[in-house]
Amino acid sequence: MGLRQEHFRTDDGEQLLRVTACKPSQGLICEPTGDGSFNKVLSYDKRSLSGTSPKASLAWQAGPDTLLKASYGRGIRFPNVEELYNGTLTSTAVTQSDPNLKPERSDALELSAEQDWDLQRLRVSLFHDDVQGSILRQTDISVVPNVTRVSNVDRVRTYGVEIVWQAQDWLLKGLSLDANAAFAHSEVTANARDPQSVGKKWLRIPKVRANVLAAYRPTAQWLASVGVRHSGRAFNDVYNLDINPNVYGGVSSFTFVDLRGSYKFTPKLELALGLDNALDKRGFQAHPYPGRTLFTELRASY
Repeated sequence: MGLRQEHFRTDDGEQLLRVTACKPSQGLICEPTGDGSFNKVLSYDKRSLSGTSPKASLAWQAGPDTLLKASYGRGIRFPNVEELYNGTLTSTAVTQSDPNLKPERSDALELSAEQDWDLQRLRVSLFHDDVQGSILRQTDISVVPNVTRVSNVDRVRTYGVEIVWQAQDWLLKGLSLDANAAFAHSEVTANARDPQSVGKKWLRIPKVRANVLAAYRPTAQWLASVGVRHSGRAFNDVYNLDINPNVYGGVSSFTFVDLRGSYKFTPKLELALGLDNALDKRGFQAHPYPGRTLFTELRASY
């Protein structure tokens, strides 16, 4: 069991905006710029917030090789300075932050079962994550200038299952296998400020994510591995309107194959050569993922 206590405070919060007309009032300062416009300085009162994050885990050794576990934890993220006070206006972009943002609060629950054999291990986990007050930064590029708004989303829920399998000396001596797959469903379940977003898939969480790594060590000096990374389709727009994910700004599905080989000259000196995304597949996570990438690595320890 554990408990974390946090305290958050803001002081002297201000936003600077340029306007064509300005009338001074309480909490508002107008500064002439010389070109007929004014710098409008908005001042905000102090804010003080607290957060309590408990966590607990209960495990039961149901058999010599079987472990059952239940875990719960809470996490809190307070807004940063940019999310609170970055109100900017240019010819191409507008940013509207919110000085009254609430902190995010995540309550996560996991139930897992783990089975060990001599050379294999299997773990299956059920997870549920309930996030209240998610801080959303969303940019609308359909208008000019582009508008970026920062706001709280009342509730986002994510649940699913994760499977992890590890095996040593699988099929032949020296061959190991690590595989994992997660199947998740995540959506906005409440949002009073923007009811149209309710029922939409939450951002950048794919339905399926999986990895497989096979490594073969025929001798103590040589090691070769093949890895496969897969991520399913996800969204980067709160209304799920990004129907073409295979472009800059999208979140596409991808499957990458990575190759690596290494040789130990001595127990403390190792040379490795690898090829990431060996098939040169294209993928996007807002920005493009790197294409085929050759790398070398020399590692020495003392």
